[in-house]
Amino acid sequence: MDTVNLAYNKQGYAKASTFHMTNRCRYSFSNVKLDSAETWRTAMAQDWERQGEARVVSEVERMFRSLAAKWREERSASSTMRQEVNDTYLDIIGLGPDVIPYILKDLRRTSDHWFIALRAIAKTDPVRPTDRGNIERMRDAWLLWGEQEKYLE
Repeated sequence: MDTVNLAYNKQGYAKASTFHMTNRCRYSFSNVKLDSAETWRTAMAQDWERQGEARVVSEVERMFRSLAAKWREERSASSTMRQEVNDTYLDIIGLGPDVIPYILKDLRRTSDHWFIALRAIAKTDPVRPTDRGNIERMRDAWLLWGEQEKYLE
């Protein structure tokens, strides 16, 4: 379950805030104006860009990060499968094959439910029928596929 903990000062800036995403992912901000959901998504995307080495972010990657943050926010309100595949998730699928490396990197980091999007975009499914429903094995199958297809280093 995603949780958000915010502490605001008098000017409305977050003094300390943390966003815990499922499966080993944490974002922390300080002195960031978080007055709307859009600001929160932007702050997450900017923080994500600061992680790792500085580099140029492609338009597809920027769009994916923004949409992924929005999807997680929308999904946190409900844990049903209907909420998993919503309009924002479909927008991510609509980004096409260029988004595959970013989805796989996110899958490696968060183990989030990207399986439907990957299957739809890649037009394949490396997950063995016996592994369906086992998130860890499904994740491993997609990451191996990503390495074999040169989407991941």
